[in-house]
Amino acid sequence: MVYSSNDRSSIYCVLNFFRKSIKIVAIASPLVMSLAPIAGAELSSEKINQLSPIPPDSDLSKVLPITPAIIPQEDRIIPVGLMINGKNVLPSMNVRGQENGEKAVDFDEWLVPFDEIVEALKFQVKAENNGRIEISSPLFTFQLPADKLIKDTQLGQAISIKDLQTIPGLKAKFDLNKYAIDLAAPSIDRPSISGMIEPAIAVDGLATVKPIGWGVGAVQERFSVSGQNQFSGTTQGEFKAVGNIGDANWYLRVDQSPLGETRNWNIGDANIIYQRPKKDVVIGSQIPFWRQQSNSSGSYWGWTTIWRNGFTPPVSAVGGDFLANERLQSTRMGRSIVGQAVPGTLVQLVRGAQVQILQEKLVDISGVYRFDNVIVSSGVDNTFGQDYRVLLYPNAQLTANPETRPAQFITTPGQLPTGASALVVSTGANRITEGNFGSFDRAQGGLLYRSGVNENLTIGVGTAFDRGLVGVGDIFWQPNNIPLQVAVSATTGQQWDILGRFDYRPSSKFLLSGNIDQFSTRTDANWQLTPNFTALGSYDSRRGTNIGGQYRVSHSRYHSSYVQAEIDQRAQLKFAAIQRLNNWQFSHQSNQAATTTQVTYNLGKSPDRIDNNHELVVSHQSNTQADANTNYSSISWRYQSPDRTADGRSLWQTELGFGANNLGGGVLAGVDLDLAPGFRLRGSYRGASENGRDSYALELTSTMTTSGGVKGTNTQIEDLRVLGQLELTAFIDSNGNGRQDPGEKSYYDPLLFKLNHRQLKYYQATDRVNSATVKLPPDHYRLDIDPAGYPIDYHASIDAVRVQISAGNITSIAVPLVPAYSYTGVVQDRSGNPISGAKITATLIKTGQKISSITGNAGIYYLEGLNRGEYRLTISDLSISPDRIYITPLSKPTQELNLFVTIPTDKVPTIDTPTILTPTGLSTFSRQ
Repeated sequence: MVYSSNDRSSIYCVLNFFRKSIKIVAIASPLVMSLAPIAGAELSSEKINQLSPIPPDSDLSKVLPITPAIIPQEDRIIPVGLMINGKNVLPSMNVRGQENGEKAVDFDEWLVPFDEIVEALKFQVKAENNGRIEISSPLFTFQLPADKLIKDTQLGQAISIKDLQTIPGLKAKFDLNKYAIDLAAPSIDRPSISGMIEPAIAVDGLATVKPIGWGVGAVQERFSVSGQNQFSGTTQGEFKAVGNIGDANWYLRVDQSPLGETRNWNIGDANIIYQRPKKDVVIGSQIPFWRQQSNSSGSYWGWTTIWRNGFTPPVSAVGGDFLANERLQSTRMGRSIVGQAVPGTLVQLVRGAQVQILQEKLVDISGVYRFDNVIVSSGVDNTFGQDYRVLLYPNAQLTANPETRPAQFITTPGQLPTGASALVVSTGANRITEGNFGSFDRAQGGLLYRSGVNENLTIGVGTAFDRGLVGVGDIFWQPNNIPLQVAVSATTGQQWDILGRFDYRPSSKFLLSGNIDQFSTRTDANWQLTPNFTALGSYDSRRGTNIGGQYRVSHSRYHSSYVQAEIDQRAQLKFAAIQRLNNWQFSHQSNQAATTTQVTYNLGKSPDRIDNNHELVVSHQSNTQADANTNYSSISWRYQSPDRTADGRSLWQTELGFGANNLGGGVLAGVDLDLAPGFRLRGSYRGASENGRDSYALELTSTMTTSGGVKGTNTQIEDLRVLGQLELTAFIDSNGNGRQDPGEKSYYDPLLFKLNHRQLKYYQATDRVNSATVKLPPDHYRLDIDPAGYPIDYHASIDAVRVQISAGNITSIAVPLVPAYSYTGVVQDRSGNPISGAKITATLIKTGQKISSITGNAGIYYLEGLNRGEYRLTISDLSISPDRIYITPLSKPTQELNLFVTIPTDKVPTIDTPTILTPTGLSTFSRQ
């Protein structure tokens, strides 16, 4: 028999009915009175050390002695559950209060156990000499008057719901259906209450998981051959390898020339990169910072160091070349919100749907309000600080409906916070690609200093030597109250090299943007006139002016229309249309050079293309500027397998069909599959391609990663050049040995893991069938195992670990999920009377791990999360029967066991009323 919170509610209501009917005043058991000082659930010393630095012997309940008492009828103790933000955290705790079957009675006056509440919220508590108690979390620090704590004979240290809600961000309600108190608490997933700081992440004392491997994260060899008309053609190869050296990562790319040539390989790229929030060091091939539009990766080899002060660079989810200019941008900036209002108006700054006030101003005679240092994101991370709102209360009347104004921000990429700065120093030489190792012909180098002058302007100045002395300059401008972004970077010399961009967005429906580089100057305008129609306009200094429009409408998930048309100054039309209706899709594109029409039919039973990857494709392409023999038509069948590889591709996909032009026709065939873990084959053959010739291509790629060998193959190893990779999974550890044995199934749930207190989706994790992959910059992270993702009747054998991420390598974690057992029943004395308020402790004899439960009015206890093994049951120093439980692989997940205690005759209860704790009584309590 299993007791839920609703069962406990029903039992309580039945007992309450009989009490009212026969007018009997219940007298609490002497056992309860003797155990009343021990109110909170007990944790093992190991768990205490993990969850909090508070020493176990500094419990508030031990400051003053608590005398047992008889509980009057009107001051009833009832067992309820505790939820935090809708999530169950305690199945049962005792509170002092009443409910009438419909709602809580005088809920604000309910008393709840203080120690259990702060333990569940993971708050830290310490006493101050000013008669207050300091309560702190990563989000806030708050001082509570000590006289708000009440010494209760059965709850220990208690606090009323009304006083509990004075702690910042805490709101409480009673859920009668779940028979639990639900606390709405400030979540560490959300911004801090002030909106100004990021929460601190505690990793000290946690076990550390390091990358797997011996300095090599992945190696890859790619070989390809292609040709036309006959089975002979060009062969090429490429070798790549990436790994780590301590906290730095290394990368090597070797180009392998066509077979048969004397020089059959050449080092294309080789570098070592060290990245940290305050400093970067790059040694080897790189793109110099002074070349604004260089694609010459590998031509400059040298040493570059970047020092940052007052800002943190953004996190990129894509690997590749190290770009110094990207590491000179900030993820967070402080900006000012300025506006006008009638004098006497009270202006509040809030965020999103929250009602927590971040800042508050009373408008003076100037009629201007201003909020300084409001944290917003930079242009490289537009997810933070985009939802601030300003509330205006006329005549400071908070009872009136406020006027709401948005206060959204955009900031220019490259812009730095006020006072922040960065210095780049680079020295090296130009490399000539010849022979196996190449040669160097001239020295190069330079330095750049960038500074945030104020919240609107960032300026960079520098110099470099590259075929002569050149000047380097940057300007990033974002004025207040004007939705304009301007970014210009320039290099002087024999020829100016300018790269610039501006964006003007006066509303969410209009955007005017422009770009300038060495090739052309371009501007684009987009104006959304209706929800479905957007007017388009553009200018290109090389191509002239275009005007047009775009129409988009979605009738349902499987029925949508899209049309875009533009005409240039020479009256030439560009047209594109896509129409989807259930399993059918029609597309057409035309311009002055070519016209392409395609009809696709999904062969699956459902139009959902994610689940059904069979499709029949008919297409026709004509070149309007060439001979008719370039016209090409084809019909083909395509298929993609639903199974995915580690890098998100279909495990295999194929195409088979027929194509023809005016000269003839031929078979179309294509395949892309993983021959074996780590080996990918891609091939295609076109019997009559668009240019009128037969063609073929074949490519074989082999990739091996050090996390599980070829098992975890990911062909995109460039992602590891500047990032590390975290692979997360779990498995059902049926035998409890901590490792995944043959036959033990893998398990994954997105809710199972939290990284630095955030859900994995925040880091754009890639979910697989039984795992997730996260790309992260090198650092140490906290990984918590969240019970919300547990499978039924299982729990994790670990709570949290410290994860070390190294760029160039892979850190793998497989969390064992062991069977979880529960015991429930009634605690009674030898006469059969239920014992309420008793604290039952189960101690695993092998490890000393302890799990506790406090009985409710009906004497019901509930011990959950038990592992296999022998447990000793105790209730203080009283005799209990039975005093042992044995859990084996054959045990049921949930069992019922009634417990009996023998109460000594000298335990005589006395009456005591709740008293107020004085500041003096707290003077000896300290939690550091």
